[in-house]
Amino acid sequence: MRAFLALSDIAEQMTFWRKHLDTRRFRTGFDTLMSPIILRAVYASQFLSSSPSKFGAVLRTRLERGFGRHQNASNPYARALLLGESSTDEPQRAERNIRFVLADAASWLESCPARFFDGFALSNILDGAQSGYRLRLSQAIRRAATEEAVVVSRSFAEPPAESSSNHADSDRSMLWGIVDVRSAIEF
Repeated sequence: MRAFLALSDIAEQMTFWRKHLDTRRFRTGFDTLMSPIILRAVYASQFLSSSPSKFGAVLRTRLERGFGRHQNASNPYARALLLGESSTDEPQRAERNIRFVLADAASWLESCPARFFDGFALSNILDGAQSGYRLRLSQAIRRAATEEAVVVSRSFAEPPAESSSNHADSDRSMLWGIVDVRSAIEF
């Protein structure tokens, strides 16, 4: 695995992936692990209903897409995903004004000052959510957002056929079906 993650040549990565990693044994095991029967033991049915059918095969396709697009040697997400290690090559950034809150997103944003946030990162928050909650969260984001605020919304779901704001194909983490980047006003 370390040899694979040290590769910088995309063609070499794809050859290695297909020959040594994406084997019949891996596909069978991975598809079993990502099957609805196994996932149902851990995840709520609403979340699973928004996941693609044949989730294992879909995720394997996304992995292959990522390995075919990004150099493993410079992709910290590949190392984290396959080895559980964070890369030491990435510079540590001083983050300011970040506070982690455990709360319902819509309720919390509704309690925040208007036009307060410059950005929003939503990971799987709408997967399996009912339409009423989607609308409420959208309204809460637009209210709490500054004029220039951006929303990055990630989902394991398959993207709609036409989506100019989906950047999942270029995302180095490789697992998402949707990485929707848009102005908070449009969210």
